[in-house]
Amino acid sequence: MTKISTATISKYAREYEKENDCLLPRRGTIHDIGRSITHKAVICRKVILEGKAIEETAKETNHSNEAVTRYIINFKRIYKYLEKGLSVNDTAFAIKVSKNLVLEYVNLMEDLREQNKSFNIEDIPF
Repeated sequence: MTKISTATISKYAREYEKENDCLLPRRGTIHDIGRSITHKAVICRKVILEGKAIEETAKETNHSNEAVTRYIINFKRIYKYLEKGLSVNDTAFAIKVSKNLVLEYVNLMEDLREQNKSFNIEDIPF
């Protein structure tokens, strides 16, 4: 209909989200499925780096307080297991999440460290 490829549309959507610091309502983000999920990173950045409250972050990202809390708790749990020396596979098993989810959080942790070298896990709520 528009003669634009899905890859191009996806690229434009990501650029828009980045420029406007928002999330567009896509199936993957609404239903929390698939690899299209980017809201974990946005939510963790807002709470961890910007120091925003759970409620404020939930409003800004169109998520429930419970969902935001779950992402932050998972972030901390995965961080602590990895710090204790557990492998990605063992961490995934212990927390009962997928290996890919643990890797997603690992990448996020690396990004946050680059953005704020002094971020302290103990400063994060929960």
